[in-house]
Amino acid sequence: MGIFGAGKPNIEKMWKKDDIEGLAKALRSENPEVRRSANNKIHLIALGGSVKNRFNQEIRKKACMVLADAIRDPIDARLTVDAMKTLIGLQNTGELPSVLRKPVAILAKAFQKK
Repeated sequence: MGIFGAGKPNIEKMWKKDDIEGLAKALRSENPEVRRSANNKIHLIALGGSVKNRFNQEIRKKACMVLADAIRDPIDARLTVDAMKTLIGLQNTGELPSVLRKPVAILAKAFQKK
């Protein structure tokens, strides 16, 4: 049985409620479709696309931290690369939370060398 029991999580509902913890949990799902859907919504929130709290910095920071965790504990290589690209993009625009600026700068250098 998966981390959500027998049912499939409602990613859209989590996104609309800014349920970062639920979306982070969905990233660890065994179902690739659930992981991709959760990943897309976390990226939207990190970029300021929260439904409930548009451009809320605290919500965006939480989403960025989830993306950083996704890089450190990759389940799906594509999701890891997507997380890296989003964080590097936020770094380049100056919108990345300060706690992640140094690690992402290091990551960006390594990513650009490949």
